Amino acid sequence: MRSLLVTVTLLALSVPCWAARPTRGYTSRACGFDLDDDFVYGETEDCNVCDGQSGSGAVTVDYDGDTTDETEIYIDGTSGTDTGGCGGPSNPCETLSYALQNIGGGGEEAYCIKGTLDDNDFALTGTYDGASGYKTRTASGSEIRDFQYPDDPMMIIGWDTDDDGEYPPHDADDNGTINVETIVDEWLSLTASYVEIAHLDFTDNLTPGVSGDDSIIVLANKGSGNSYSHVYIHDLDIGGWLQDEGSDGITFGTWTNNSEGTWFAYENISCDPCGSNFHFRGSAANGTSEPGYTGSGPFRVQNFTLRGDSENSTKMTFVKMWGEWDGIEFIDNDLDLMDTAWTPGAGNNGIVIGQCIQDVVIRNNYIAGVAVGILPQASAAGACTTRDLCNATAGVGNGCIIDANEFIHDYDFNDDGFIRTGDEGQGPVIGDIYVTNNIVYHSIGAGPEYIFEEGAPDLTDSTVTIVGNTFTGDLGSDGVPGGIKAGSSNHLNWDVRNNVFDIGTTYKTILLTNAPGGWSADYNTYPASARWEWDGVTKTSLADWRSASSGDTDAEECVPTFEGASDFHLASNDTCATDEGTNVTAVTAVDYDNDARPTSNADIGMDEYTVGGAPADGVSLLGLTLQGVVVD
Repeated sequence: MRSLLVTVTLLALSVPCWAARPTRGYTSRACGFDLDDDFVYGETEDCNVCDGQSGSGAVTVDYDGDTTDETEIYIDGTSGTDTGGCGGPSNPCETLSYALQNIGGGGEEAYCIKGTLDDNDFALTGTYDGASGYKTRTASGSEIRDFQYPDDPMMIIGWDTDDDGEYPPHDADDNGTINVETIVDEWLSLTASYVEIAHLDFTDNLTPGVSGDDSIIVLANKGSGNSYSHVYIHDLDIGGWLQDEGSDGITFGTWTNNSEGTWFAYENISCDPCGSNFHFRGSAANGTSEPGYTGSGPFRVQNFTLRGDSENSTKMTFVKMWGEWDGIEFIDNDLDLMDTAWTPGAGNNGIVIGQCIQDVVIRNNYIAGVAVGILPQASAAGACTTRDLCNATAGVGNGCIIDANEFIHDYDFNDDGFIRTGDEGQGPVIGDIYVTNNIVYHSIGAGPEYIFEEGAPDLTDSTVTIVGNTFTGDLGSDGVPGGIKAGSSNHLNWDVRNNVFDIGTTYKTILLTNAPGGWSADYNTYPASARWEWDGVTKTSLADWRSASSGDTDAEECVPTFEGASDFHLASNDTCATDEGTNVTAVTAVDYDNDARPTSNADIGMDEYTVGGAPADGVSLLGLTLQGVVVD
């Protein structure tokens, strides 16, 4: 017997390691339920609801495994019949409205849908509340708060007809379709609490532009002094939704008005293609006319995929909400509104946060195909006048947080850019805005007119924090281009640090018509021959800009080296932004990829270059010695 000690040293390259960012957009899931309340979705024990195969009447079964029986009511829009005693798998009702009004009655029950339903325009009122009680999911990923979901809800969901634990729209063997071609106002007007609507297809073969078409689901006004809560809507496919292009064309209405609505979640929804004018639109009360009103929210939209219909839309906005909403999250969405189909300048916006809304998080979204990506709008005629937009509430957020988004400018509009504050009338001001860890770039044609524009005199005595972003690609030629543009308020305070400004030299990187009330800027990178404007005077050198603004003492005049043409992570050979920044952990503890920001030798831009982790395919290891014994 012989033994041989073998020592092998392998060489490797130093490779970047990026933390996993949460998935953006819709994922087709066989089962998105969590019936056992452990927040692990789609386990075997989660997928036993609405899978009945026989029985003429409503089914009594313990589908969530809590030792208490629940009720399942079956509906087949193609071959069911609305008669007394319907509701079982062998004798389904034809319409949801009949089943709700004649078979069910609220509490912990499930309405199981297959076939194509044509009924619509009915109200899901408090009569149909699910069982009270909620479960709380701990915040993770892009989420800023722990969130409450109904524990034992009244469910309206797709029928697992072949009992394989898979539901529509994922399972082609199952068909749970709502035909909304005949909608007059909305498919469902909702003021009930503890409701879950999931795993359904919505089809719409309407001719775009037909007036009078409206919404799929509307959070409605329950009336002054009334409230409802805990509505969870998920795993829907609403592709082909081609609604009215006017203000009535709304996919999901959010009109709680002078009632109080709390804990609403819309998650994992696909609309591809889509043609509605608004996808979320509506208001909460303004408080002044409702003494004791404490506001609506929290409200979450997560993992929504939107692709504008390239043939039928003329304009589109993903979100326009206003009123006293508190705790709004638009996170992990994949939004391309297909601006090539639209009339330029026709009001094509991504996310409009209207007057009075407070505590807003817009994080980890892909936003393309819009004129303006994000529009904080302080006031409008007739709206609340006593409450500022973007203030923090309950100590949860810090005003309006715009973080780790990817904004691509891919069409040349007038007055276009990433963030623009807007104003439709006189009213309160915008509170603090935090712009961190974002990527802003353009791919074709002229670039955007601005990155951040103070579009109206809203930002009095407010602070705009712009930290750790990467802005790249030349500015366009519309209007008066400027990377950061402000001038209507000299009370505005700024904190502008650790940003990559690689936006060309033809137009001004920073354009301040009036000297702001407070200006703190440093550790930014600018290209050679960049230009600025301070208090209405153009500055053509970094030295002149430093002298006028009393800032950017440690700014770099260089352009970072990136991983690729459309990959804006810092390359391993970068000497411009790597280790050249300052400590910004008090503003943002992580970068675009959720890698930790260090307290010293920080990188400039959205990416904190990190080495380590598993190497990419084909990359060998550096300095690793393997030892072993071979015996024969």
